[in-house]
Amino acid sequence: MTAVASEVKLVIWDLDDTLWRGTLAEDREVTPDAGFVALIGALLDRGIVHAIASKNDPEAARARLEALGLWDLFVFPRIALVNKGAPVAEILAAMGLRAANALLVDDNPFNLREVASANPGILTLSPEALRALDVSAWGAPDPGRARLASYRLLEARHKARRGAEDRGANEAQFLRESRIEVEAVPLRPGTRRGSCVWWSSSIGPTSSTSPGPGSTTSTTS
Repeated sequence: MTAVASEVKLVIWDLDDTLWRGTLAEDREVTPDAGFVALIGALLDRGIVHAIASKNDPEAARARLEALGLWDLFVFPRIALVNKGAPVAEILAAMGLRAANALLVDDNPFNLREVASANPGILTLSPEALRALDVSAWGAPDPGRARLASYRLLEARHKARRGAEDRGANEAQFLRESRIEVEAVPLRPGTRRGSCVWWSSSIGPTSSTSPGPGSTTSTTS
């Protein structure tokens, strides 16, 4: 395990009964595992970053992590009421890592098997198994947590790109639903060069040098 674990660059954490004691959806309070919180900090200081794969309500989980002062220790969290194989694959793809570079820590054996099947080569451990490991030699010294900062920038770019894609999709949908039509038609005799012919769905084609608002234009020369 030690030789394989030397490749670990990312630890992906389950939340309920792993990072914290209790189940967020059922318990009024959950208590973070102090040993694991300390471990996360120690590994960040050795260049190993951390993500989340949790079956939980994303808003409730984020609110609890923020209240505990833990949210900023993680990048690329995937929190949703779905199986974890695909979300873990999304995390790896977004971070540009191989499955062999990642370790999933989860108390549920089904989750461990499902993630391992969907991501061949990933390491999987129960919380108890991780506690029994000496991870002090994992990674390399990174006291300024430069790798965490680097992945934060990558995460920000990823969010911006997804936002742009969503906006583009929304704009394309708007144009499709607007049913805007553009038609090039010959200019009438005597129309000066440079005039625009624009189309209004209500009044048809019209010559103008400055089409009205909401119109589409085609320019002939």
